[in-house]
Amino acid sequence: MIIRKARTEDKNTVVDLIIEAIEDLSNTFTGCEDNSMAKQKLKDFYCLPKNRFSYEYCFTAEIDGQVAGSIIAYPGKEMNELNKPLIEQLKEKFKHDKKIFHKYEKDILESREAFDDEYYIDNLAVLQNFRGNGIAKKLICQIEENALIKGYKKISILADIHNNRAFSIYQKLGYIKDCELDVLGHTYHHLVKEI
Repeated sequence: MIIRKARTEDKNTVVDLIIEAIEDLSNTFTGCEDNSMAKQKLKDFYCLPKNRFSYEYCFTAEIDGQVAGSIIAYPGKEMNELNKPLIEQLKEKFKHDKKIFHKYEKDILESREAFDDEYYIDNLAVLQNFRGNGIAKKLICQIEENALIKGYKKISILADIHNNRAFSIYQKLGYIKDCELDVLGHTYHHLVKEI
């Protein structure tokens, strides 16, 4: 297994993993009710710099030349800046319906997923047929190393309150729940680890 920086050519598999991790939130971030359109928009964002879904914040686990898992992480204090390209796309999409645009904009800007002193793991997923091989742990370790290099002493991750498997994995890796956060209509455990 190789843990490496993601590349734009990884977009098909990584975007599938992003959608698996964020589920219906892909529709909220893209403004697309149609799942295939939302998926295409996420592929577009993935290939662009400076947004929360960009390849430049992503690492992949590769096994025999295939992407088996991915992780996206960045400083929590940069979240609003990284949401701007998504909001600009929504503004263009709903230019004839400002009421809908402002609802999307408000929902995204008011959702708090991480705090300014944290390096935030926004997205983590492993393909079904590769689970149980420690890939998630290796991807998280890579992000923890990056966070330390960038001067962060705290890293955070969210787990849906209904996803006991993810919650358990994060706890085994030393993450401790400090609160619950409501994000775009979903409730999550907010877990942190001092590194």
